[in-house]
Amino acid sequence: MTSAEKIVDAFARLWPDLVSGLVLVDASDPVLHTALDEDKQVLVDGREGEAWRISYPETLDNFEPGPQRHIETVVIGSAMWRWLPVKEAEEYRPLSLVEMDQWWHRHQLQLAQRWSGHLVVPHFAGHLVQKDSPDLVAEVVRSMAAAKGGAVQLDQPAVLRAGGTVRVSVRDEAFIEWNATGPRTDGD
Repeated sequence: MTSAEKIVDAFARLWPDLVSGLVLVDASDPVLHTALDEDKQVLVDGREGEAWRISYPETLDNFEPGPQRHIETVVIGSAMWRWLPVKEAEEYRPLSLVEMDQWWHRHQLQLAQRWSGHLVVPHFAGHLVQKDSPDLVAEVVRSMAAAKGGAVQLDQPAVLRAGGTVRVSVRDEAFIEWNATGPRTDGD
């Protein structure tokens, strides 16, 4: 979770009546930073002289449990195996790049599970999904806006055309897998 996501998460938990839905785009996992060899403080605001530095482990101590009521949520991750071409692998030690990729995607799934939402995975996008796959992000935001606070209806063929795939939905702590046309039924 980036600092921004932690703020969004807290806002949605504290004032759920003011939130009609969430679209989380390739959210970072703060726990990941505690697993690396060296804890790094993160610049929250890049303006010269106006920045705060936070320590992820200290910030995690304040992370609350899941939401008290359902808020329709779509998590858009990054493409699978996006970590493999990273040139500075030593930054992520002791984890290998394969382990980083697995960790990252497991976190995206956990966010979908935390909010009882949907997980969308782009076909080709790094961490800046909104830059690499703008049509996909736009399609998900359109679907969320059309829901007007109700259940979001993702159109798998439209998501596919936009460059991604709905992989799973979480409802009542149960995982619902998707195929090329939509949610799988027992006969799929």
